[in-house]
Amino acid sequence: MGSKMDWIEEKVVQLAHIFRKVGYKESQPLTTQALKELR
Repeated sequence: MGSKMDWIEEKVVQLAHIFRKVGYKESQPLTTQALKELR
């Protein structure tokens, strides 16, 4: 497992911080785009 999972976890934490700052509705399109880029 190792670093890949750590990297994903780090991204999830970053997204959570963005949610708190921007608000869920405004950041939803950004999240959708970010998830597409992760694949």
